[in-house]
Amino acid sequence: MLGFSFLKSASEPFARRLPNAPPEATNNWSLYDSFLDLCEAHRWKMADVRKEIEAIDPTTLTARDHKIVDCIAEVAVVEGNAPSIITNQLALMLYDAEYATWATYQVGEEAKHFHVVRHYCRHVGHPMASEHTESKLAERQKGYDPSDFQDEYACILINIFGEILNLHLYQVLANNTDEPVLKSLLFRIARDERRHLQWFCAYFKKRVAEDPAYADRALVSLKQILKLGEAPVRG
Repeated sequence: MLGFSFLKSASEPFARRLPNAPPEATNNWSLYDSFLDLCEAHRWKMADVRKEIEAIDPTTLTARDHKIVDCIAEVAVVEGNAPSIITNQLALMLYDAEYATWATYQVGEEAKHFHVVRHYCRHVGHPMASEHTESKLAERQKGYDPSDFQDEYACILINIFGEILNLHLYQVLANNTDEPVLKSLLFRIARDERRHLQWFCAYFKKRVAEDPAYADRALVSLKQILKLGEAPVRG
């Protein structure tokens, strides 16, 4: 029978056992359920988006639009790393049931952002469209690295910082876009990123409420992320 004898210590990938709600607890899946309802209430369909994109006349894009497409075409390559991102997160968080379940949903939305930009770039004839193919996506994957997110605290903090950056980026780009479909797409993506940020913040608060020392351990992890104990490298 297949068992878990290969999990020798909690420090190994996919071995860390994290807190889960007891079976009788009323808060089983409560955070996941509430945010899944929120996300699904605002979910946009790729089939609808493709129709919107297909109706665009590429000649109507302004010089400013072209600069914005240059930017999101590059960002899409990062979003396309979603398979590596979820693998490396779950190396730490697999046995936190609520986190793992949310992460698979959230990373799926990040991958969706890659694909909507892929469709847009291809339709308007952007040269980066050639970098959005299946083979290029596979080639650019960061790959499996169980140390990628450092520890269970850094995993949350890195996601919070990343979602803040993504939210700000897409909002700024949307506000400076002239082409109506692209503007709408960027605002939709920004709203996705805001909901992701809200979930990670709510998860952090949940863990602190359950264990006040969680915040102290997270602060130690944050200092490691920022390398505050290391001398600055200049030049």
